[in-house]
Amino acid sequence: MPAEADGEPPMPAEAPPEAQATAAGIAESQPEAEGGFSEDRSGTQQGTRGGSAGPASRPRAPASPENAEEKPERHFTTAMSEAHAALDRSDWASARQALARASALRPASSSVADARRRLEEGERSAALVAQREKARSFEAKDDWRRALAEYEAALKLDPTVAFALEGRDRTKARADLARRLDFHVANPLRLATDAVAAEAERLLQQAREVGSPGPRHRRQVSALEKALVQIRTPVAVVLESDGETEIVVHKVGRLGAFTRKQLELRPGTYTVVGTRRGYRDVRLQLVIEPAAAPPPLVVRCEEEI
Repeated sequence: MPAEADGEPPMPAEAPPEAQATAAGIAESQPEAEGGFSEDRSGTQQGTRGGSAGPASRPRAPASPENAEEKPERHFTTAMSEAHAALDRSDWASARQALARASALRPASSSVADARRRLEEGERSAALVAQREKARSFEAKDDWRRALAEYEAALKLDPTVAFALEGRDRTKARADLARRLDFHVANPLRLATDAVAAEAERLLQQAREVGSPGPRHRRQVSALEKALVQIRTPVAVVLESDGETEIVVHKVGRLGAFTRKQLELRPGTYTVVGTRRGYRDVRLQLVIEPAAAPPPLVVRCEEEI
């Protein structure tokens, strides 16, 4: 009571020992309980934050076998679709590229094998059409040699194709006729030989019997007719000498000695021989082209022996 009078707060009464022990036990156990509660809540908060971070913070489940096979299958289907679309529009290069991708994914696929057969058949058919058109174009120009080459190339792709078999037989004869006509026209001096001229005449008759001749064929016939006329038309030739050299022209005869002599000779090749006593003989070749007079030929024996 006196303490209350002094105005000081009363001191709390000291608890019994048993109470103190009980309180101490509670105090010691409280931090553990609070700590345990704090850790549990922290773990819960951390889990919540982890969940808000997205799938990257969670371990991924292993891909199933179906997922692992789905991607190559999709690529194969896409490649085959592209290949068939390219085949439908005759785009052979794109089809081949798409089939190469599909084959890499499924080397033993029967679908790839079937598409490749379709590709090969398409390319072969396209090549045959192109060769047929080229061959017909060459035929229209009387270019039988090149037309024949196109038909023979087509037969290498397909030995049984009808248009190439017929075209080969037709153009082979015409190509041979055109070749022989060109040969005689390009070598007119051969026509100076009677046997060759007779052969050319027979060939010319055969050429005249061709039905529906084209412009080039008509030019060939006209050129050979002209060549045969010119080879039979004499050309003026002048020989000059010294008046002492005896001159002989083979296929013509002995001309004797002279200083100048003009001859009318048919086109061809002639050998001219000059002789003189005490001098070495001379032998010269005289070539007379059709419708073209050669320059004067000088024949003199000038080397003493």
